[in-house]
Amino acid sequence: VRISFCLPKLLLEFNILLQVFVHGHNLPSIPPEVPDGGLFLEAEKFAEADLIVMAAPYWEMSFPALLRIYIEHVSALNVTFGYGEDGQQRGLCRAGHMVYLTTAGGPVAGNDYGGDYLRGMCGVYGIGEFDSVAAECLDIEGEDVQARMSEAIRRAEVLAERL
Repeated sequence: VRISFCLPKLLLEFNILLQVFVHGHNLPSIPPEVPDGGLFLEAEKFAEADLIVMAAPYWEMSFPALLRIYIEHVSALNVTFGYGEDGQQRGLCRAGHMVYLTTAGGPVAGNDYGGDYLRGMCGVYGIGEFDSVAAECLDIEGEDVQARMSEAIRRAEVLAERL
């Protein structure tokens, strides 16, 4: 089973590449043995995965910007999505399921715009199922943080067994 995870190392490399574009420097030449210079390698891994697992903290009603950069990086035309002859968008990813794991200092219910965005991107990628597991209220004084974490872990384990 191939599982794609969001990798911070990739985000750092992509951030450096982005800085090169922003500052107008010349990009290094593409090695001849890699036709696209490896720019689509992570998108290809993402498209070929059997299961996608995203894990990020809940920040400002969403997730950190670095996860958004990763999503932009793997959203590659004719790799993770494309368009048919009829002009309709088609998802090209193998995965049938995306799982989003998050932690939050307060309650998330009704305000998880990051989870909603990932659910929407599943449609772009052709991923049929989406599940989210959140450990909430971890920064609220008086809350039993251990119990909250244990419950989230239990829900994630139940989901993992189903997958």
